[in-house]
Amino acid sequence: MSTYSQPMNNGVSAQAREARHIKRRNQNILLSMALHYALAAAGAGVFSYIYESFSHGVYSIFMTHLFLIPLLCGAVPSFLLALSRKVYVDPTARLLWSALVLTLALGSATQGVVEIYGTTTDYIVMYPVFAAILLVILVARLVLINRKNPAAHAGADGRNSLHDFSAETSHFPPEMV
Repeated sequence: MSTYSQPMNNGVSAQAREARHIKRRNQNILLSMALHYALAAAGAGVFSYIYESFSHGVYSIFMTHLFLIPLLCGAVPSFLLALSRKVYVDPTARLLWSALVLTLALGSATQGVVEIYGTTTDYIVMYPVFAAILLVILVARLVLINRKNPAAHAGADGRNSLHDFSAETSHFPPEMV
């Protein structure tokens, strides 16, 4: 007999177990994201250190503080969301979030390179504009996806209605699904 057809198991319904599984899985994904963003921050710090060591004493605040973007816009928020366990971040929101952090980091690195080189460009203004657009879309997505009670993400049949956690659509290796 399937676990979904059993009405109760130790006083907990299949739907409640599934909701807990979704929350745990979301927390693990967010912790993994925090680690990846922390590694990206370390990589950005190494990149800016090496680039500025060959810049003949010319520095840019955009290059010096490049590591803060993946740290403060990626690692810290994803770690805090993982601790709260109250916000579900679906795959689309994660992709938007990654695009936002990447846009800000590339914009900062480009601005730093341009300043160290000693010139200016009009194209730098596009990075904050694109980042603002991505931020608005990301916040709207998170608000819409989390409008329901997180426990209500499991369908009426007790199965997960969120496509994120199925093996067919997961972006994770099969052993992690």
